[in-house]
Formats: sequence, C-alpha cells, structure tokens
Amino acid sequence: MAIDGKLSAFEKVVRSDLLPEAGAEIQKDVLIARIAERKLCGENTARKQVVTLLISDGYVEEFEKPRSRARPEKWLRRNDKKFNCVSFVIPKAVTELVTDELQTTSAGICN
Repeated sequence: MAIDGKLSAFEKVVRSDLLPEAGAEIQKDVLIARIAERKLCGENTARKQVVTLLISDGYVEEFEKPRSRARPEKWLRRNDKKFNCVSFVIPKAVTELVTDELQTTSAGICN
C-alpha cells in the first residue's frame, strides 16, 4: 500500500495493515516496535501519540495481562471500528406507527 507523505503518523498506522484483526490481541510494545520497524514514525511518536490516539479513538482497547513475579504487561485488543467508516448505534426502542396510532417509546429518533 502506498502511503502519502502528507498523512499524519496516526493515519499512516490506521491505513496500513499493521493493526490486528478485530478481537485479536497484541502486546503494546510489540505494536510500537512494528510501527517503528516499518518506518511509519519513530518509536517515541508511536508510543506518545499514535497508540494514545488509537486507544482514545476506539480502534483498540488497552488492558493488562498479569505475570507472576512481575508487573502486568500492557496489551491492546482490536475493536470492530474501521478507518473512514461511520457506524451508528440504533436504539432498540424506536417510535413506531401502529394501527394509525402513534406509540412513543423511549428513543430519541423521529422520522
């Protein structure tokens, strides 16, 4: 995949095939090393900016895996969110028109 030089480091990582599949897990330090290895950005930028944005924007979820006799490791789990794709949450209770009567349930959507 050709990556434009005008893209930010975050966009380069999200557009690359570096992130694991949805539901898969990867150690945080391994992902940072892969980003730096592919020269998408430096290791410090990957650690301080890119991974932080991946977590805050909902692409990955950070969690800790316990280890015996050591501090827990930081891991990342890939979410279903895709780049450049908007997803909407549709509430279960929606305003419905039933037998010529308007029955309103607790939803914030009107047609």
